[in-house]
Amino acid sequence: GLEILGRDFLPELRKRMHGQLFEIHIFGAGEIHPKLKKYLTAPEVKIRGFVEDIDKEILSAKVFLCLNNASPFKVGHTRYLHAWSLGSCVVAHKDASLSMPEIIDGMNALLGTDISEIADLTVKAINDSVLRTNIGEAGYQTFKECFTAQAVVPQIIDKINDFFAKS
Repeated sequence: GLEILGRDFLPELRKRMHGQLFEIHIFGAGEIHPKLKKYLTAPEVKIRGFVEDIDKEILSAKVFLCLNNASPFKVGHTRYLHAWSLGSCVVAHKDASLSMPEIIDGMNALLGTDISEIADLTVKAINDSVLRTNIGEAGYQTFKECFTAQAVVPQIIDKINDFFAKS
């Protein structure tokens, strides 16, 4: 995801921003792999490392961008749930929905088919506060309906009961 961000996404976003200033903040403890640093050395990229209040940082961003599923590696990530739990506008690759079918383009996330489209959607979200709010609110509703303990625990109990009924 970080390689795609710096190598592919950043140049596309620069083109679409037409000189408008922007920043991409990267959070997380640990060191970025040395082979990736060359892609992320840019004035727009702020490598923040561990932050005390990640919720505050996510809430202050116009867009929550996740490019992990833009690579051949396809997997679900709890980071989508974290962003949704805060009502953030998620922008990602459409393949995020392969592992998490609850992620629906135009409803609770903006999903692009390639880096070019993801850059277009990012700019669209940056410039449209109503769109960001609608996507964020729908994401929060999806989180509440599908991923809270109240939603998940009954399903787990049913599966356990089914297992023991068959035993």
